[in-house]
Amino acid sequence: MAEDREAEPEKKDEDKLEFTPEGEGLGYISMDQARVLALRTARENTDFYGPAYPDQGFIQEELGAEEGEDYYRVRLSYRPATGFNGTPGVELFIIDKVGEIESRQLLSSPRAKSVMLPTLAALGGLAVVGVVVVVLFTTGAFSLGGVTGMAGGSATGPSDPTDTSSPQAPADAELALVNSIPSPDANLHVQKGQEHVDEGSYEQAILEFDEAIGIDSENATAYLMRGVAYFRMGQHEMAVQDHDEAIRLDPRSYGAYLSRGIIHATRGRSEKAIQDYDEAVRLNPDDLGTYINRANAYVRLEQYEKAVEDYDESLKISPEHAGVYSMRSVAHASLGDTVKAESDHTRACELEPLMCR
Repeated sequence: MAEDREAEPEKKDEDKLEFTPEGEGLGYISMDQARVLALRTARENTDFYGPAYPDQGFIQEELGAEEGEDYYRVRLSYRPATGFNGTPGVELFIIDKVGEIESRQLLSSPRAKSVMLPTLAALGGLAVVGVVVVVLFTTGAFSLGGVTGMAGGSATGPSDPTDTSSPQAPADAELALVNSIPSPDANLHVQKGQEHVDEGSYEQAILEFDEAIGIDSENATAYLMRGVAYFRMGQHEMAVQDHDEAIRLDPRSYGAYLSRGIIHATRGRSEKAIQDYDEAVRLNPDDLGTYINRANAYVRLEQYEKAVEDYDESLKISPEHAGVYSMRSVAHASLGDTVKAESDHTRACELEPLMCR
C-alpha cells in the first residue's frame, strides 16, 4: 500500500502539462493556427454546405475568433464565388487546443436579395397544368422541376445557353415546372413549408410538408422539399427516401436527380451521385450545376480526365465562372499539366480576386 501511495505522485507529475515561457501549452495550437485550420477545412470541404448549392466554389472570410479555456471558436462567412448578391451565410468552428475540430455548424445560409413573387394562393381552385411555381428559400434552389443552383433552366427542357445575365444565381429563387396542381390547399402548406425552410425552421417546415402530403399524396414538390429539410437537419436517409418518392412521382424532374446526387456526394457516395447526375444531364443537357457537380464527383474518384471534360462543358454554359476555372486548375494539376493549371488559376483570380487571397 505504501509503495502504491508513493508511486501516485510520480504518475501525476507525468500527467502535468508543460508550458512555454509565453504561457502556451506545449503541443497546443495558437489562435492564428486555429483560424487557418478553419479556413482550410471550409475551403476543402464545401460539400458540408449541402445540396443547396452545386459545389461551384465558395468564398470564405473570417468574421471573428474567440479563445476559451479549452477551445477556440472561429466564425466564418461563406457565399457562392460568383453571381451572388445578398447576405453571406455564417458557420462556426469549435477547435480544441491540440488542433482537433470538435464541431462545425452552419449558423445561417447565404440569403439572396428577395424578389416579390406571386403566391400559389392566386391560382384559386383551378387545376393548372404546366404552371410555373417560384420556390423561395435561403438554403438553395430546390423544386420539383429543377435544382439548377447557379444556372437557370426549365424542368423538362434545356435552359437558354445564351442567357448569361445571371448564369450562377446561387439559391433563393428557382423556377419549377409542375405538371399539375390538383390541390390548392396542399400547395398552401407547401408554400408555408418553404417559408419555414427559408427561415431555417426545418421541423416546422416538415410539419407543413406532412400536411401537404396528407391532403395530396402525389404532390412531388412536397416530398422533394421535405427531403431538403431532412437533409438540412442531418437526416440523410429520410432525405433520400423523400427524393426517391419525388422522382417516382415525376421521373422527368432533372432537379430531383441533381438534388439527390448532391446528397449522395455529401455522404461520400460518388458513384451513386454520378448515376443521378448522368440522368439529370440526360433530362437537361444544358444545366450548369449538373456538370459542375459531376465533375467534382469525378475529382473525388480521381478520374481527372472526365472531370476536365465536365468543367469544359460548364464553361461553355458560363464562360466567366471563376469557380469552374479554379476547380479545373486543380484537375489539370492532378494530371500533371502545370501550364493549363496555371492558366486556369490566373483566369480564376482575374474573374474573382477574392478567391486568390
